[in-house]
Amino acid sequence: MASGRTPDDPAPPADLAARPIPLTTIEGPAWRVYPGAHRPLHFNRQDGRFNDPQRQYGVLYAADTDVGAFAERLLLAPGLIKDPVSMASGASAPVSATTLETFSLAAITFAHPLTCVDLRTPSGLTQIGAGPWLLMAPHSVSKHWSRPLFLHPSAPEGIVWSSRAGHDVISVGLHERAKPKITAKSLGPLIGQRRLLADAIRRFDLVITPT
Repeated sequence: MASGRTPDDPAPPADLAARPIPLTTIEGPAWRVYPGAHRPLHFNRQDGRFNDPQRQYGVLYAADTDVGAFAERLLLAPGLIKDPVSMASGASAPVSATTLETFSLAAITFAHPLTCVDLRTPSGLTQIGAGPWLLMAPHSVSKHWSRPLFLHPSAPEGIVWSSRAGHDVISVGLHERAKPKITAKSLGPLIGQRRLLADAIRRFDLVITPT
């Protein structure tokens, strides 16, 4: 078996298709925070941690909790939180009321369990020839692992990994091949999700700034 890659040698191993990869079954639900003017069920072909560099299939990004999806979309991407250590430092995470009015929450349900590559543990990452750095690397690095995993003979329907948002948040990237098994229901703008916002205030020191 080829040796594991490193941040200095980040390309997927050439023998990845011949390796057994770590798989898990997820049953849902999952949660997605998205621009409310768009569809709640959307497979992104542009940019994301595990998008296809050739843009031949999309990936739907979600999380295992609604507050996790909130943190992934509105706190991690703009850099308001960088990792669990920075959140523990007491720094607040400001989000405007306008943003909360613009973005909505969707519940993602599965008609059947989905088989996904499980990258939540160091051993799972080692099994594919990577390491924890893969989940911290720029998207320009990590997305090159999406296609080899997508094309693996086990035909996974997505990838799950531990979010940089911490608090045991699990990130989910579902491949477009899973679309027939997925239903998305919009739950409305975030500004109306009082329990979610209270949870985000408590867990991420969220500060809602005026419009």
